[in-house]
Amino acid sequence: MNDTLSSPIAQAFWQACVLELEALKPGNVSVYSEGHGMQVSDFLRSAESCADIMAQPG
Repeated sequence: MNDTLSSPIAQAFWQACVLELEALKPGNVSVYSEGHGMQVSDFLRSAESCADIMAQPG
């Protein structure tokens, strides 16, 4: 759970992003394998940055 997000929808979006990173995906960035010049922390910051925007209507 991320307490900085403003709505349950934003929380759900962020949690979905976290779960995606926890899935085993050979060849893709995950908690099991960073690569391609990217790290899990990059994806977590992106999820947090856009969660409130994604939760807005329209």
